[in-house]
Amino acid sequence: GVDGDVHLVLALEHNYFRGALAAINSIVRNARCPRHLLFHFPNVEPDGGQRFARVLTQLLPELRFHLYAFDDARAQSLISHAMRAELSNPLNYVRIYLDALLPPCL
Repeated sequence: GVDGDVHLVLALEHNYFRGALAAINSIVRNARCPRHLLFHFPNVEPDGGQRFARVLTQLLPELRFHLYAFDDARAQSLISHAMRAELSNPLNYVRIYLDALLPPCL
């Protein structure tokens, strides 16, 4: 980014949170300058991702991140139930709405 940060977006979902943690940890541990990493986590959790925030802060206290509540109803029109079950998760479509979800300067 303009500010020198490297912005990463990773959708968080409770069924895949353990795998996401492994990926986040790997990125942080292998980054040349982890202090420049800034994660953006869209999620559809009822608490807006606060449970994720507690776990992330506990396991990776140096992690810089923002949580974004994604209204999964926005993606419902894009979901075809004829597709594989994994593709029916609204977070698969969050990439289409990043411009509305993230701050405009990114």
